[in-house]
Amino acid sequence: MKKLFLVLGLALVILIVLLGILSYRMKKAINSSLSGNASIVSDPFWIKQLSPKEQSFFDIPKSEASADAKNAYMDLIQKNGQTSDAIHITGECKPAPLVFSLNKNLNLKFQNSDTRSHLVVIDQQTSSVIKPDGIYNITLGSDKKGKILGYSCDNISPAGFFITSP
Repeated sequence: MKKLFLVLGLALVILIVLLGILSYRMKKAINSSLSGNASIVSDPFWIKQLSPKEQSFFDIPKSEASADAKNAYMDLIQKNGQTSDAIHITGECKPAPLVFSLNKNLNLKFQNSDTRSHLVVIDQQTSSVIKPDGIYNITLGSDKKGKILGYSCDNISPAGFFITSP
């Protein structure tokens, strides 16, 4: 009986370590803002179904890009930010809206409209597994004001964007 508990305990420890490694890798994959490190970690079917304009949201300027390129990208995102009660996560982590315009109080809400759980990562300190039909509410820090931020969902990074008021 002691051997069974020992084996079960060891299996639990291994599972916790593997989940910790997965969580760390997801948090590390997030692109926070015009850093030049953005890339689609996984290429879900829905990205190919976006309009050319929507696909251009994922063409984030590299850190060495010109100021004009960075300003043009900022304008593109600002003009296309949509307001809503929440960012709705649907199948394959497709967000609606793709670019979310956040209000001045920095309250952000994700709603999982899918039938399975999704891991949403904002940055290394801010992430949550959202269960089916679940909601994730966060208030961002003042350091996020006036920025374009990407977030990851499961293995898609960035999956969508939100822009905060200055």
